[in-house]
Amino acid sequence: NPGGPSFNFDNEYAGTNKPITVTGYIAPSSNYTITQPIGLKANINPAPLTISGISGANRVYDGSTIATVTGTPAYNGLIPGESLIVVGSPSYSFANKNVGTAKPITVSGFTTPNGNYILTQPTGITANITPKLLTITGTIPDRMYDASTNTPGLNLKSDALTTDFVDVSRTGAAFDNANAGVNKDIN
Repeated sequence: NPGGPSFNFDNEYAGTNKPITVTGYIAPSSNYTITQPIGLKANINPAPLTISGISGANRVYDGSTIATVTGTPAYNGLIPGESLIVVGSPSYSFANKNVGTAKPITVSGFTTPNGNYILTQPTGITANITPKLLTITGTIPDRMYDASTNTPGLNLKSDALTTDFVDVSRTGAAFDNANAGVNKDIN
């Protein structure tokens, strides 16, 4: 075929069964006429996109699986010349609430900017959950002097999360001496 044909979609957008216009076939001699091919169709598949620019944020144990990230998300894989704002309502979560190092964060909710792209949610993002400082406080009821170091009881409590069961107990609490006094130390 001596002609230089060209094949063109009707537009540059992704889609299926898109019509193709063919031009440029030339008859080999004046003995022939050419009818350009018609009815040709093909697909333009969406280009792959990922999200970059975010990192997991470390946090203190709070009894939830909620995770957060730092940074500014950006599309990675846009066609040169395109600059699109990241869209969607992303959420971030840990697989469990427990303390750990480099815990994977599951990301969902980012969406494609248009039908010309297919988005893969970010992977490989991690963060640490560090232990919560547990503060324990105690009170002992006042008692009358009885020449002993025995206490009438020790009431302990902590600031543990209400969703966690923390058993705070101590055995053998006693005053440091048997003498009467105010704000006495407990052993």
